Amino acid sequence: MDEFSHARLEIDLQWKAFDGRFMTVESKTANQSWQCHNPDQDHKITVVYDIQLPTQVQLKFSGKQQGQDTRTDEHGNILEDMAVIITEVRLDGFAGNHNLLHNRLVLETDQGHSITSNFMGFNGILTMDLAENYVLGVVSQWNC
Repeated sequence: MDEFSHARLEIDLQWKAFDGRFMTVESKTANQSWQCHNPDQDHKITVVYDIQLPTQVQLKFSGKQQGQDTRTDEHGNILEDMAVIITEVRLDGFAGNHNLLHNRLVLETDQGHSITSNFMGFNGILTMDLAENYVLGVVSQWNC
């Protein structure tokens, strides 16, 4: 391992409540774990990991009752929805761009579906595969 494979990963999360209730997010890396089900009053948290590249980071989203934690109007438009939004991901201060947030984050739902989005409105697991052994390699993959 060299100095370029050691990194600080930051993931900004924002919760959307439904009737005052929130989804739970659990996270695991090779050497850290974290859990939150009651975010602070502005419903935002930054999760910080000290990682060694290459690695994988998993985020598990749970606590949403399908069919009960989404409110729609008579036309099916969503009015209120329990969810967690990944608003930004940074590796050693380098932020992932629109491509990462909207094309590279894939949630594998408990029902076996794959959803590509930064809007986590289903129970399931998101695995971020940081496969390169240096920071700029990972960021380059994110943003291409």
